[in-house]
Amino acid sequence: MERQIEKPLHAACAPTGSEHHYPAGSQAMTPAPMNVTLTDAEIMFAATIGLRRELEARNSGRRNRYEYGGEPFAWGKHVVGALAEKAFAKALGLKWCAGVNTFRDVSDVADYEVRWSRDGRLKCRPDEKDGEVLVGVAGAAPVFTVQGWMLAAHAKRQEWLDAPVKNQPPAYFVPASMLYCISTLPVRAGRIEGG
Repeated sequence: MERQIEKPLHAACAPTGSEHHYPAGSQAMTPAPMNVTLTDAEIMFAATIGLRRELEARNSGRRNRYEYGGEPFAWGKHVVGALAEKAFAKALGLKWCAGVNTFRDVSDVADYEVRWSRDGRLKCRPDEKDGEVLVGVAGAAPVFTVQGWMLAAHAKRQEWLDAPVKNQPPAYFVPASMLYCISTLPVRAGRIEGG
């Protein structure tokens, strides 16, 4: 079942139009990124979750469909992804599930999917559910920047389809300048997992 958007966190910054419609791309609001600094303890905990994710994947023979950066970066990708999730959760005061092997059964943070990027673009896989709210995070420990958000349906624009690594499947890569202001992030119906 598709999850429904209820309302933005800050109604004063909400995009105009119907209550559940957010304009696609060309009408995106200028992002107001949020910087967040993780403590040493938060970094250690999140990095451990990232390492567990990589070990579980290797031990069960799973390969990442999107190996951007190659094999040596696989370990770092899981670690920095977990750090980005923790940073987003901290920035908004949300609980982080710190999941390992949860895949799409449990969202990264509350009902949001967090995507870390080294080049600032928000990645959306072609098979992403249209109703998913994707949040872009950039940076490196200890400081991360929550750049903005976009519905997966709005991220799937032909001009953003790219395959940056030869022989890897394409995905949509939304420029940070096209993301919605994080202050308009919709509050979503659903559970907050873990602690």
